[in-house]
Amino acid sequence: MTKNSKFLLIRNIRGDWSLRLLYEFLSRNKFGNTFGYLDLSFKEYFPPYKHAPILISSRIREKFSNLILFKNPLVIIILRKILEDCTRFKSHSLSLGNFKILIRLAIVKDSSKLANFYSGAIPYGRFVHTTLIAKYGVKHFRLNAFNRLSNILLIYRYLSAYQTTNNLVNIFNFSHIVLINGRDACGVGAQLAAYVSKVNIITLEKGLLDSKIPMYSEWTGNMHHWQVRENAVKATIDNHKNNLSQVDALETINSQFGSTSKFWPTSQKKFVFNNSASAPFVVFFTTSERETTTCPTGIVGANVFDDYDQTLSLIELYKLTVELNLLLIIRLHPNFKKNKKAKNELDYFLNLSKNWTNTKVISNNEPMDSYDLASKARANFVFRSSLAAELNSKGVNCYLLAPNGWSFTLQNKVLTTTSNLKNSLLSLNETKIDKSGLEANVCYLTNHSKNFKFITFVSNKDNKFDTFIDQILLNIPRFKLRSSRA
Repeated sequence: MTKNSKFLLIRNIRGDWSLRLLYEFLSRNKFGNTFGYLDLSFKEYFPPYKHAPILISSRIREKFSNLILFKNPLVIIILRKILEDCTRFKSHSLSLGNFKILIRLAIVKDSSKLANFYSGAIPYGRFVHTTLIAKYGVKHFRLNAFNRLSNILLIYRYLSAYQTTNNLVNIFNFSHIVLINGRDACGVGAQLAAYVSKVNIITLEKGLLDSKIPMYSEWTGNMHHWQVRENAVKATIDNHKNNLSQVDALETINSQFGSTSKFWPTSQKKFVFNNSASAPFVVFFTTSERETTTCPTGIVGANVFDDYDQTLSLIELYKLTVELNLLLIIRLHPNFKKNKKAKNELDYFLNLSKNWTNTKVISNNEPMDSYDLASKARANFVFRSSLAAELNSKGVNCYLLAPNGWSFTLQNKVLTTTSNLKNSLLSLNETKIDKSGLEANVCYLTNHSKNFKFITFVSNKDNKFDTFIDQILLNIPRFKLRSSRA
């Protein structure tokens, strides 16, 4: 990390683990640098979870639960340590100008208009679109009157975070904004401030694999942008070239994402396509859009947006299957939870393809064996998914229609033009077994995160964990690491 930099640390997510990450970043980088601290956790609106309450601030609830209910002063201790090296700032009230933007954003009726909503030269709509994708589970949606009304609080907190962060960056000349995650309302508001003020974003989050002990991660840029992930994958591979075998990679990917993982039902059906078993078909495996970002990389000088679109890629594929008289099977990303996001996703693709010919949609809650389906297809396509690496490592044709973090290892399998897509459908060449994509993906998953240095967790005889801060044991009751959100 460059010295003589000025970092604005933003706690935009509730839960004591967000403070642990900020304290770890501060401790690793505080020599020769200047820090500010802004708590926006009480304004968090992160749709996978219930938003921070309105009537009783989450900061008050956090103190109550930690000091009175559980007698666990961890949050207070870490915050005190952070403020020893930081200037503390407060959130600002929404200005009249941004209140007018709030009203204009709240009446937008669909995602395409939202993505193109500008005021002056500032793309307000494009940034808040990210949080609404997380809320609805799809990138393209329409908003009825009830939806628009329910989004007012989300948009208010987004604009409040933007205004506060932008003011602080301009007044105190911060060079970097440090966030926990970049998809909640406050996170995308801070990213808009970084974009407007031309400063860098750093995102922090735990490792992606389940672990009893949380991991520390540091991303140069917006962690949900594919180019930022690609940079992280390349750096991780350079540092861990000899630490992963093909057997390890396959075992890890199967346990986390494959048909034997905990996310799949115990019994899966083999693929049967009635009356058309002998007809040639291709499969498009959709990628879950819940983690899609419409924010840029967050890197000054390379602050590009991600303009790839799964819907447009699928439409292009459908047109070619009609031209070549092939059947198209759309396999929705498996989601066996009976929630609103899963229903939105199913409804969206059924509506998109309702007038398409020679097309079948396999729902996201159908326990169909996707690997069996892929093995019988003429060719397989994904937007962004580890499935491409898995299938190609088994010698099964699978192409990506957009680059992702590790796809640079399978360049011949990334098709972003119509001509390349058509050639792949016309070609009958067998796929050579290529495990490079699989190994790159798993190397990144298993090695990108780091152990905490300044806050550590040591297992004890009760199979719980003691907490040490700067190698000093905290005199607090032992507690589960995955704390509930305040």
